[in-house]
Amino acid sequence: MTAVVSLLSFVSTLLMAVENESETAYTRSYNVAEILRRYPYYPFAVEYWTEHIDEIKEITSGDSNSDELMNAGLKLLDKYGAAKLDDLSEEAIRSMTKEEQKTLALMTYHEVSEYLRVINHMQKATLDGPLLVGVSEDEKMIMLARMGKSSFKVGDEINFSDSYFLNLYAGAKSDLSYSEKNIVIIPIKNKKTYTAVAYPVEKDGKTIAIALTGAIDNYIKHVSFNQTRRILLSIVIIALVSGILLLYMLYKELINPIEKIQVGVQTYTRDFNTGELVEEMSYIKNRNEIGRLADDIGVMAERIKEYSEEKTKLASEKARISSEITLAASIQKSAMPVDFPSADTERRYEIYASMKPAKAVGGDFYDFFMIDDDNLALLIADVSDKGVGAAMFMMKSKSIIANNVSLEKSPARALKDSNISLIKNNDEAMFVTVWLGILQLSTGRLVACNAGHERPVLRHGDDGFRLFNDEHCNFLGGFESAVYEDYELQLDPGDKLFLLTDGVPDASDEEANRFGFDGIIETLNKDPDASPKQIIENISNNLMAFVNGAEQFDDITMLALEYKENVNQ
Repeated sequence: MTAVVSLLSFVSTLLMAVENESETAYTRSYNVAEILRRYPYYPFAVEYWTEHIDEIKEITSGDSNSDELMNAGLKLLDKYGAAKLDDLSEEAIRSMTKEEQKTLALMTYHEVSEYLRVINHMQKATLDGPLLVGVSEDEKMIMLARMGKSSFKVGDEINFSDSYFLNLYAGAKSDLSYSEKNIVIIPIKNKKTYTAVAYPVEKDGKTIAIALTGAIDNYIKHVSFNQTRRILLSIVIIALVSGILLLYMLYKELINPIEKIQVGVQTYTRDFNTGELVEEMSYIKNRNEIGRLADDIGVMAERIKEYSEEKTKLASEKARISSEITLAASIQKSAMPVDFPSADTERRYEIYASMKPAKAVGGDFYDFFMIDDDNLALLIADVSDKGVGAAMFMMKSKSIIANNVSLEKSPARALKDSNISLIKNNDEAMFVTVWLGILQLSTGRLVACNAGHERPVLRHGDDGFRLFNDEHCNFLGGFESAVYEDYELQLDPGDKLFLLTDGVPDASDEEANRFGFDGIIETLNKDPDASPKQIIENISNNLMAFVNGAEQFDDITMLALEYKENVNQ
């Protein structure tokens, strides 16, 4: 009898697994609805997508002009600001121009599509989607967005069968409780149907959109699980009443095979011998659930073996990627000059620099090189992102800027031409802030241009270090119409220049206190006669002591220069 109860309990567990698959699909649909509702103006967006489905189809087919949309989006951000744009009310949106409404709706569609793409990659292979259906004023349902393997296309009109849609909202609960009413069946071609779990998106009690997650291998079926449980309970009662008469049959068909399964599983958990377990399960010839269970256990053992092998491969792949990142970091480091002229050389300057990335590879960089016998180029920059992507953009930016400077252009002209080059093929919409200066060694005349970068710190004569408030121009990689202007400084022998990226003043301790420019100026003026190398080391040591072990969130890059006497005079 114990074996009978154990078997029936196992069957119940299998049924619950099917139900859990449906609940998982329901959770996916609920998450899609939550993504949509994170936009305060989501009713306007859904209404616009539904009424202008041809524009949405152009986006999904790749026929739309993405550059035009990006430029329109930048204008909208410039007008309203990102924070204000996210909190726009429907009333505020209705007061926009038609073109602004179109830009906002299509930008939002791009963002929502990316979220759906992420959900599609993360969900189980047995599920399909997610899909998003819009409901128009006349209750027509139009496919707005689709991910996965379903045969629907954006713009298709969707028809739910029977009365499922009428009862849909009543069955959807905000606490993620799954209900059979959430299952919908959609007729498709050749008399076939598409089964999915739905969650409605409503506004003021009216459904304006429906999020769907479908099944691609019949895991989700429109059946009554409660009815299945009642049938199972009846089987238990009949089994208990008829147990004595069927004892021999139960022993032969159930108990003995289960004991074999138990022994086989115990042996497997001890030795992990997949071949032996599969062989033991093959001896169970019962043509019933126990036989199928034995087959499934054998398959499970094979899949565990495959999983273990795949895990080993993933570990190897992870090691390979780590090695590649290490190589990328080495290449990036080698791209920046490390031959620093010191005080014992005959050059008219002493220089030192350092770059400490927040990740394995970073987006900050510095550079210095002689344009000719009398002009020294100085460069420090900060790419808008971190990691491998930023490092690639950094290498590209460094090369373009250096090439333009080598053509003996002024800093402003070199940055203007570099900006135009970087805007081309900038699909990731990255940008870079730059401070660029050209120092004439024979006279100490420094011509510079600041493209949205941190201001330099200067020590002139016997005065202490101070922040130099130079004029900021636009960053590179953003707008072709950006204007760049030069300014001049006169350096005398003994004057010092300190350049940095925002990772230095923004460095914070565990309580979010920033090191700031006050900490920088204070550190510099404690030892104003320090050499460029000692300046970098002083700032680094004080910075590390200040953050006291807090995680570094940004690249930290510094460059220090001292203008020297002409030793040949």
